[in-house]
Parts: sequence; structure tokens; C-alpha cells
Amino acid sequence: MNNKTTEKLPFRKLGLFEGFTIFSAISKFGNQLYYFVIPLYIYEITGSGFAMGLGWVFQTIPYLFTPYIGKLIDTLDKKTIYIVAGLLQFILVLLIPIIITLTGIESVLIIYTFSSLVQTAGVASNIVSDYSFVPDFKRTEDTAIWNSYYITINNIGRVAGPALASVSAALLGYLSTLYINSLTYLLSIVFVLIFVPKMNPIVAPKIKISDGLKVVISNKILKNIVISSIFLNLATGGMIVMYLFLMKSYWNLNETTIGIIMSSSILTGIIGSILGAKLFKFKAIKTKLSFWTLLLLILMAPLISLNPYAAIIGFIFSSLCINAINVIFMSFRQEVIPSELIGRTNAFIRMILLGVVPISSIILMSLGESDFKRLLGFYITILISLSFITLIVGNKEENKIPKGE
Repeated sequence: MNNKTTEKLPFRKLGLFEGFTIFSAISKFGNQLYYFVIPLYIYEITGSGFAMGLGWVFQTIPYLFTPYIGKLIDTLDKKTIYIVAGLLQFILVLLIPIIITLTGIESVLIIYTFSSLVQTAGVASNIVSDYSFVPDFKRTEDTAIWNSYYITINNIGRVAGPALASVSAALLGYLSTLYINSLTYLLSIVFVLIFVPKMNPIVAPKIKISDGLKVVISNKILKNIVISSIFLNLATGGMIVMYLFLMKSYWNLNETTIGIIMSSSILTGIIGSILGAKLFKFKAIKTKLSFWTLLLLILMAPLISLNPYAAIIGFIFSSLCINAINVIFMSFRQEVIPSELIGRTNAFIRMILLGVVPISSIILMSLGESDFKRLLGFYITILISLSFITLIVGNKEENKIPKGE
């Protein structure tokens, strides 16, 4: 391979892709601080696993409005959207500990409200990052490889999050950790502000929110994968907060141990990000997704026994499968969705898939607080089975490798 070809690969030289990926990883590190601290803080002030799960529900409410966010992304400068969204995340996360400290009121309503707003801004920045910046910054047509590097390095940032959050929470407290969290959003904002050029939208003469849904319905493979992903998200959407609850209240683990387990889970996710792009590279899209879904089913089966060792090992390695699935699905969407419909189509997909996360959270936390905890494993494995079955049924002609796979 000559030097000219090598330079075109990810991280063979420093370019927009490399710079944005590194600073995006720092932001993802901050997100993990937030996702670790907020559920445990809610549990500390309420003593309720259901209230803990409800916090996860409020974080997913903004996804119901993503089609409108998608329309904005398709009609406005994406650089401006990313900067404004990042600034909102910084301010909102910073305000949570400030308001609670100044008023002395430890109210879950404050946390629920701000969590919804933080996530709304996060939806906009994530869609711009994943489906505009990353595809535009890559230097070759091998979409899966670039996505693999991007997600893998972002996951490295995620690995450090729970470990540092557990130490920070133990030494400084949950609220002080949120101050650290808020600062992590600023670095990627500065990078985009200085280095990323203005990105004018590519739009059709008449912008309709429903155009995004039409893309999903008209593409048979995309529609099939979305339906399969609905079952998968119903199974796993509330799984992180459920495991946090089980580890804290049922298996009586301390914050440091929980942080190590969460970081280990993200570490296996890094491996999944790499394997998702490289393993079965030339196999058809649904074949690849079916393999990882079946492996996830096998890994989650031990939860039925509620044996802490087997269940935690299954949880740690579940990220391997989930991240591989994310890389494959993300690459496919970048290939088949028209540029002028990136915002609206992905917004509709996220609305559908993440709109079921509150249902998952409520069901899992209700079962977790009940006397029928063994039903958790049955619920999760049945839904993953339905996800797998959805992928393997249907016309085999629909299971083709899209252009660029």
C-alpha cells in the first residue's frame, strides 16, 4: 500500500475526521458521567428503583419530537446546530447542581425536567455528528471502516466515564461530578467552531416532515431492520438502569465495583465496534445483524437465573453485540438515506426506536422491584428472540449488500 493510499485511511494523518472524533470522544466521556451519576443520585434521594427508571424515561421523551428536530437539521446550517446544541448541554448540566445547591431542594422533578432538555440538545448534536459530519469528513468510500473508528474511539471515552464517575462520586459527591461533566461539552464545541466549515443544507423545494417516514416505509430492508430493532430496544432500552438497580440494591455492590463493571461493558463495546465493521464484511446486512442478535440472546439468557456472576458477565459482553449492531446499522443508513433527507429520516428512526425505551424502562424497573425478578430474564430473552426472528424471515432477495458495503 503506497503512502498516498495509506493517508486516506482513518488516523493515518490528522484531519477533520480525526480531530472531531477525538473531541467527540471527550463529550461521550462526559455523557457517561451523566448517565452514571443521575440514576444513582435519584436512587439516593428517593430510595426507589421505579423513580430511578423514571429518570431514564424522561431522558427519552425528547425522541418523540425528533421529526421536528430533523426538519431543522435539513433546513439549517449543521455547524450552527451542533454548536448551539452543545452549549445548551453545557448550560443545562451545569444548572442542575447549582439549582439544587442554592435552593437546598433535592427534587427529582428538577432532574427529570433538565434531563429531558439535555437529551433534546443531545439528539440534535448526535444526528449531525453521526449522519453529517462523519460521512462528510471521511476520505474514502468504505463507510463501515470509518464508522468503526469513530464509534470505537468514542467508546474509549465512554470506558473512562463510569470508572471516573465512581471515584468522583465517592470523593466529591454526585452533584460535584456534574460540574466536571458540564465542562466536557466545551472542547468539541471549540473544535467545530474553529475548524469545521459552514455546512449549508441540501434541501428539496418543499420540506415535509413526513418525507423521512416515507424513506423508511419504501425501503424494505430498512423497514425490516427498524421493526427488528423495536423488539431489541424493548428488551435492552432500559437494561443499563435495570442493572444499576440490581447491582446497587439486590446484589449490594459498591459504587467502585459498579463503575468497573460499567467500564468493562463499554470496553467490550469497543471490540464490538471493530468487529461490526470487519467480521462478515461481505455478508448481507440482515445476515450480519442476525448473527449478533443471536449471540446477544445467548449472553442474556443467564439473567433468568439471577446468579450475579453469570448475569453480570452476560451484561458486560452484551455491549459487544449491541455496538456491532449499531455500526452495521449506522453504515447501512448512511448508504441508503438521501443526503437531503438525512435529518428527517434518522429523526424518525430515532423517534421510533428510542420512543420504546420508556416502555422498556418502566417494565424492567417494575419487574426489578417486584417479587418476580426472574421474569426480567424471560422478558428480555423473548423480545430478543422476536428481534432475531424478524431478521431471518421475509424474502431472501431483500437481504442484499447495499452499494458501498
